[in-house]
Amino acid sequence: MAGGSLSGAEHYVQNLKQTVDRQFGEVFGLCGYCVMDMSTGKTVGWRDDVVMPTASTIKIAVLLALAHKVHQGGLKWGDLVPVEEKCRTGGSGVLRSLSGPIQLTVWDLAVLMISYSDNIATNICIDLVGMEYTNDLLRTFGLRKTHLRRKMMDEDAWRRGDENVSTPGELVALLAAIENRNGVDESVSSAVIEIMKAQRKGMLGEVVPRDIPVANKPGGLAHVKVDAGLIYFPNRAFAVSVMGAFLSDDDSRKLTDAARVAVDGMKLLATCSELGRA
Repeated sequence: MAGGSLSGAEHYVQNLKQTVDRQFGEVFGLCGYCVMDMSTGKTVGWRDDVVMPTASTIKIAVLLALAHKVHQGGLKWGDLVPVEEKCRTGGSGVLRSLSGPIQLTVWDLAVLMISYSDNIATNICIDLVGMEYTNDLLRTFGLRKTHLRRKMMDEDAWRRGDENVSTPGELVALLAAIENRNGVDESVSSAVIEIMKAQRKGMLGEVVPRDIPVANKPGGLAHVKVDAGLIYFPNRAFAVSVMGAFLSDDDSRKLTDAARVAVDGMKLLATCSELGRA
């Protein structure tokens, strides 16, 4: 399309992308992002096809598989599941601090997995749905680079190279499918989004204005920082993912700064008309 035939909003998006790309380019480590405007389906990104570790952001895929299995009748949200001693592991969460016999509903386990990034709850959820089931479900959305390969805190697995991975582009595609109910039943999407909205953490939780709803799941490992979610501005929603690896502490701060620039630009785009006025 010739430059003169672009709308004011399209010119703004081009300028915004150049600015955001420069911000991400300031990160010495590996990083990338992808943004989809849910009102148009158009995406912009930078290194959005590069495979990186997902850290806890892979829990979005586990949550989707859990909700899908409930929809299929293989589970019920109210089913009680014992938290057995063999399930215990380290890392984030609250279940590792509790003692005695514990039973939780499938819904409560899902909430703990997302809101508190509870690794014990996550591993139980993975057992309930299965890695193969989860990965097969991801393939139905055309996601070929997103893989659930190990449970949380499985050091032997990641040393073998069995890492949970995705790309910025595929995380956004997964979020878009959930938000648009594209191959996802309404009850599945509603449950996933409701649970993801129950927490507000990570990069997106930090840089999105407090009055704007966000449904996201951040993740982090040593030198890895990830966040992916849906941002609901009053007149426009966006699916966003930011991923970084090989990050120094300074890189981690720069990645958050870059995400802030992108979100500020989205807010302006959502506020203004095609001609750029509110």
